[in-house]
Amino acid sequence: FYTVYDLNERRRPEHKPKEAAPHQKNALREIGKWYKSKSAPPRGGILVLPTGGGKTFTALHFICRNPLSDGYKLLWLAHTHHLLEQASSYFTDLSGLNTGPQDTLSVRVVSGTPEHFPVHSIRPTDDVVICSLQTAANAVKNSHPQLDAFLNAAARKLIVVFDEAHHAPAPSYRGLIEHLRSRCPELFLLGLTATPIYNEERKQGWHLKLFPQNILYQVPPQDLMASGILARPVLEDAPTDYEAVFDERAYQQWVTTVSYTHLRAHE
Repeated sequence: FYTVYDLNERRRPEHKPKEAAPHQKNALREIGKWYKSKSAPPRGGILVLPTGGGKTFTALHFICRNPLSDGYKLLWLAHTHHLLEQASSYFTDLSGLNTGPQDTLSVRVVSGTPEHFPVHSIRPTDDVVICSLQTAANAVKNSHPQLDAFLNAAARKLIVVFDEAHHAPAPSYRGLIEHLRSRCPELFLLGLTATPIYNEERKQGWHLKLFPQNILYQVPPQDLMASGILARPVLEDAPTDYEAVFDERAYQQWVTTVSYTHLRAHE
């Protein structure tokens, strides 16, 4: 899970990447506006696409064409080894979008999974580090010199992607983001999530502090179903032969939970 891409090869016409779908083009336009505006730090925004809407593809399409072309380094953070490997796999298709002067692009996957590289393998010359959140948080907590060297090499040109961004307010992850910002105050933080996030500051809490530019682009599942990108769900009852028995207190708690879930689903 360490690859050096020959960009001259990947830029050849026969390697033209898959074309973005209409909603992805809209997302790319809005993320591009955020990036090019170079707003005053802290810089953080969120891309909200439903599961199957192509969050990873869209984010890496933008990053290859823009920040990596401009000499930025990328630190991609995700929870599971599956998400790390998924992100890594997209560079085969998208690395040719890089229009910068460099001839190569190095991508390293770092986590505690045996097939991946350990944190001490990170090099200042890496262009992209795709790292598990647990590994990155522990490296920051222990002031790991290899991660520090990578951040020093990025200097003022670092973009960080936080996959499943609705988890970002967790204390350990929040501390990780705050540390990265203290090291690289001008970094761009792009969050990815399929989970709707409140727009109201009162309800946003830490989300708005971590991602001050809030939601950059959002499309509901219904729109992608209408355009044929997502399939419409087929709901089926699954008999369980189980009959719940509630006392009054448990019933009221259950009704409240169901009502809250229903309201969240329609926000």
